[in-house]
Amino acid sequence: METFNVGGKEYNWNSDTKFTVEVGKGSGKYSPRYSFVGNFVQASFYYACINVGLGYKKRLVMERDGERTVISRCLS
Repeated sequence: METFNVGGKEYNWNSDTKFTVEVGKGSGKYSPRYSFVGNFVQASFYYACINVGLGYKKRLVMERDGERTVISRCLS
């Protein structure tokens, strides 16, 4: 199991952990854009590279053992 730190919080993940980059608009729902299994580095890279315009939002979600955890979120 590996550990990473985002915003002062520690997160643990392994090769079965699914990371999803989701994008939404306004007050609407998020929709999945990209998914990565067991690769936090690639997921965080795609999250950072998505340029959200005015009125859009994005978030990086970690799914492990049936739990969804929002790691990072950006609203514009």
